[in-house]
Amino acid sequence: MNFARSSTLFVVLGALALLFGGGSNVIGFVGLFSIGLGVLLGILSLFGAGRPANQPYKAPLITISLGGVALLIFGMSAIAGAVRGRTPADASVAEDPATAPFIDQVNGFRLDNPDTGWKILSAKELRTLNDAAAAGAQSGPNLGGFVFVETLDPGFRIAGREREVGQQMIDQIEVDDKRVVFNRPDELEGQKAVRCQVVGTIAGRGIRYELVTLIANGRLYRLMALGPRDQTSEDGLAFRPFMAAFRLLPSEPPGAPHAPAAPTTRK
Repeated sequence: MNFARSSTLFVVLGALALLFGGGSNVIGFVGLFSIGLGVLLGILSLFGAGRPANQPYKAPLITISLGGVALLIFGMSAIAGAVRGRTPADASVAEDPATAPFIDQVNGFRLDNPDTGWKILSAKELRTLNDAAAAGAQSGPNLGGFVFVETLDPGFRIAGREREVGQQMIDQIEVDDKRVVFNRPDELEGQKAVRCQVVGTIAGRGIRYELVTLIANGRLYRLMALGPRDQTSEDGLAFRPFMAAFRLLPSEPPGAPHAPAAPTTRK
């Protein structure tokens, strides 16, 4: 076998496969393999392998050079294409603000992405829906929740005043045909809380609100979830992902001054 001639043949066939392969990954791989084999045979022939004694020998230097350049160009292009193909998907998973937890160091809480189908609201979306909220999340066009943070008034407490505090929350809900589903003591993130639920109508459409209020980190936190009355139920299961996504950050050392409650800027 004449390695020098075979070298040229394999390089030419590989180049044709790459040029006219129609972008097929399989044909591209075969083309690169053929060029690589041709370059290898050419190099071996330089060291005396595959030289028939009865045939003149001409070193395939041009073939080796062109084959090496082709391998370099097409090989790097293939690698770059593979990297580009993976990068957008990887980046969206790692950096998507709609699924990344929202952390508010100033107000001392974190809001995780509640569940599949939910998203954390951006600053622009939050301002459009409720500019008084510190954070929010949404599932579809009708189901959502908001976190409100207020500076705690001196002497304000929930323990022992659950129904009174719950009634204050209920009074702030402005709906027609209002009906209180429940108003009861509860617990959230290890803190005493009050939970209430209200149904009513707005512009003739039924709506359900569930609210939780608790005190922590020297602040008053109010969580409000809402959705269509016919798509939610009194057990509040539709609102559970949002409520469970709320997390308190570690409390400040005793005696440390509390920063005033203020919404945090989002991207």
